[in-house]
Amino acid sequence: MAEGRNYHALEFVPGKSDVTKRWALSVKQPLAGMVAMGSAPVITKSVPPPAAMVGKRIALHAGLGDVPYKEFSEDAEEWARKRWGVGLPELRRLLPHGGVIATVKLEAAYKIGRAAFRQVFAAPPSKYGGNYMGRWHLYDGVYFFEQGTDFAGRWVWALTEPKLCPDLVPLRGYGGIFDLDGALALERARPAGDGQRGAA
Repeated sequence: MAEGRNYHALEFVPGKSDVTKRWALSVKQPLAGMVAMGSAPVITKSVPPPAAMVGKRIALHAGLGDVPYKEFSEDAEEWARKRWGVGLPELRRLLPHGGVIATVKLEAAYKIGRAAFRQVFAAPPSKYGGNYMGRWHLYDGVYFFEQGTDFAGRWVWALTEPKLCPDLVPLRGYGGIFDLDGALALERARPAGDGQRGAA
């Protein structure tokens, strides 16, 4: 377990949580939809996935919240207008969100290097990197890199073999990889009309 990190009650805790339970990961739209359709097999996060979860199949939750990074938001806005003819906020609301849309295999994770110093931590197979789009993290055909020096090192998570759910399973998302059944139990207990569903 990472020192000083506070885990949400539903989040997978390395060394403590049961890997045989059903787990889920929340990814914001429109990226969640791209992962679910197999067109974007990687996401990036500030932490690696729990080692015990690599190789496992997990549920993919589609969230609606804002992407916190200005540069990524600008890239995504440009992509949304070119590809779909609407702005990013409109596209997010058009896509299914606030629930589980698919299951995916958490196949692998790779540390991103820094372009400024050419520090290379890992070279993801091209089947991941070749599908990564955008200027936020550079991919030169072999390595992923960060631009500049003011960001903490991030991780590429490979989410592969997507299987779409027949219908959206309404659910609020939680941080990290979270207990799917525990979250569903909380959803069932939530008062009708609670507008917080899917906010994560």
